[in-house]
Amino acid sequence: MARNIARRRLTTKRRKRAWNLIHKAYEYETLCGMQVSLIIRNPENNHLQIYIPKNGILWVPSMDEIRNMEPPPRLVLAQEFEAMERNARLRLNPSQAQGESMSANGEAIALTPRLPEPPTFTPTQREGYVKEEAQEEMEVYIKEEDESEG
Repeated sequence: MARNIARRRLTTKRRKRAWNLIHKAYEYETLCGMQVSLIIRNPENNHLQIYIPKNGILWVPSMDEIRNMEPPPRLVLAQEFEAMERNARLRLNPSQAQGESMSANGEAIALTPRLPEPPTFTPTQREGYVKEEAQEEMEVYIKEEDESEG
């Protein structure tokens, strides 16, 4: 029972993310004037989702065609996104940093804090200031307005 619920949640999450990706492809095509084709394949069940652009032409080049294109295409690797996410997490929470991070090409980068640590603060007793052990509670009176006024 619990396994079915978890599976259903995963399926719903995947479906929503795929729809959002397809919607982004549509927006990129219509708002930026780009030619977009998108194929999404679920390796578990081999299910395909294909976004076909407005002109109806779905162009899927071979790797040889991609390598021979002029100007050469920019190939983006998943590792680049993983490195960017890891570095972003370290910037948001530097206390988790182990002293180094990985760049997009896999090289180690030493992380240095942007600001030096502040000096330690030790409060001192001021002259003429007496710390009260317990403050007395003060009674507060609130004046209620008559409903007849106003």
